[in-house]
Amino acid sequence: MDHQMKRNAVIIIAVVITAIALIIFASRKREKVVNESFQKIDGITAEVREPSSGQATLYLQNDTDTNYRFNYSDFDVLDIQHKKDNGWYERDHSRMSSTLTMKLQDLTAHTSLTYVYQWEDMYGKLPKGTYRIVYTLTDETGESNVARLCTNEFQIP
Repeated sequence: MDHQMKRNAVIIIAVVITAIALIIFASRKREKVVNESFQKIDGITAEVREPSSGQATLYLQNDTDTNYRFNYSDFDVLDIQHKKDNGWYERDHSRMSSTLTMKLQDLTAHTSLTYVYQWEDMYGKLPKGTYRIVYTLTDETGESNVARLCTNEFQIP
């Protein structure tokens, strides 16, 4: 084998190794462990219904005498946490746009609301596992955070 052929073979091997390393790095789930304790508001319930790998319906019920507002954004930014190894991990939302516009939806006293949360564009399809959604309620003006809460656990089959 002449010098040029050896050089080409080394370059090809280096490119293949680099490509494999990039594929492995890109396929790793980028999750960070969370040790967050959530508040509970008596009379507020949140339930995830009809979950699939790309979306679910979030049902919020307000059985209190207080008006709240539910925070969400143009890109449906609610945190999704994944349960594994007896801990909770926050899903990476690196696909999220940096220009989010927060929106508020009224959750008035003694009412409920449903919200279809389509997370596929931000998180991709969720793999099989146990999850929960973390969300924020504010006071009725939408200016002051009242509580950071989480939903029931749900399964992606």
